[in-house]
Amino acid sequence: MNKLWVITLSVFKKNIKSIGFWTIVLSPILSISIAIAIGYFTINKDSQNCLIAIVSENQELKLEFFRLKSTDFKFKSAKNEKQVQKQMQDEKIDGYLKIETSKNSVIHAELYDSGSIKNKADSMQQILQTIQQKINAAKLNLSAADLTKLNSYPQFKKTQISFDENGKVTTKKDKFDMRSIASIVFTVLIVLFIMTYFSMIAVEIANEKGTRSMEIILSSIESKTHFYGKIFGMVLLAIVHFSIYAIAVICFCLTNLGKSLLQEIHLGDIFSGLFWWIIPFTLVSIFLSMCLAALAGSLVSRTEDAQKTMQPFVILAMLAFYLPMILSNDPTNIILRVVSYIPYMSAFVMPSQLANAVATIPQVVISFTILIIFTGALLSFSANLYKSNVLLYSDNGLLNNLKQSLKNARVETLASKVSRKD
Repeated sequence: MNKLWVITLSVFKKNIKSIGFWTIVLSPILSISIAIAIGYFTINKDSQNCLIAIVSENQELKLEFFRLKSTDFKFKSAKNEKQVQKQMQDEKIDGYLKIETSKNSVIHAELYDSGSIKNKADSMQQILQTIQQKINAAKLNLSAADLTKLNSYPQFKKTQISFDENGKVTTKKDKFDMRSIASIVFTVLIVLFIMTYFSMIAVEIANEKGTRSMEIILSSIESKTHFYGKIFGMVLLAIVHFSIYAIAVICFCLTNLGKSLLQEIHLGDIFSGLFWWIIPFTLVSIFLSMCLAALAGSLVSRTEDAQKTMQPFVILAMLAFYLPMILSNDPTNIILRVVSYIPYMSAFVMPSQLANAVATIPQVVISFTILIIFTGALLSFSANLYKSNVLLYSDNGLLNNLKQSLKNARVETLASKVSRKD
């Protein structure tokens, strides 16, 4: 146990001091922070009222603009186009609106700006539409109340309904959209951790194997102890990784923007029912990827070959990641149901099944049980083959090396049985 702890801490300290690890951890945080900052300042800039000059011979039409209360624009009257162009050149106004009306009272407007109010064109269109409706209502002798009724829209909302075994009906607010976003976030997180730790573990083991120092190491430490030490060291590293992201999320939630989002997004409602299963699926799948990485890393002879072993597993992960998106219109598709039971791939498909509320309790429990059993079996299998793997130096490829390692392991097992009989 003491040797296991020594190896675990050694792997942890070595990687946590590396610049590469902190680059991987902090890059998403910095990218998201920059994106939020840009969006925040852009929104603040867009929220400022733009000063628009109205150029029109119709004085009554000009008054309509001044009567309106707009959060995007301030309006001023102008005598002619040359005057406002000079004001734009001197940056006294942000743009001007040239308006004419036809004989049938249809507004013909053209907005001139230097590009500073291009994001508010839709708002200007709505203002013009409101004024046009008032003109049309006046021509048809409609009152303000009639116009309000004419512009009223139907109220619509979605409610999720479910039935228990006794046929009891339960209704609750539909959370499909937010759960879909949460499922995508978790699957992206799985992909990120798989790509990060698969590479780190494979390189960690392949590096020691490439230096031909494994014979010396395994002469003083049991192979299983060395293997578990590598895995648990990376688990500690992943815990730190998760903790940093958790702290970053908590800090964001303490900001004004985060608080406003939390008022709209009720986490307790999102992670109610079966949806909370997405968390253990994520954690176990990341650990499963670590076991696969350790097995793959022990089968290659050179450090540079460790990166190549990652490609088949990344392709498989990408296939499972995009499969729910391709079949998003048919969440009950038999392909999705079958894949949700396949270990490693189930972590990418099950979140979408949970978000769409098509996964039943037996399906979730069976899928998770299969995932746990497979992960434990793979961990034990990899640990038993570890000694044979790391002492095998061959460039015949991953599968050929695995076959050779299995043969060597059988020979060692038979030899040990013979020696015990003697």
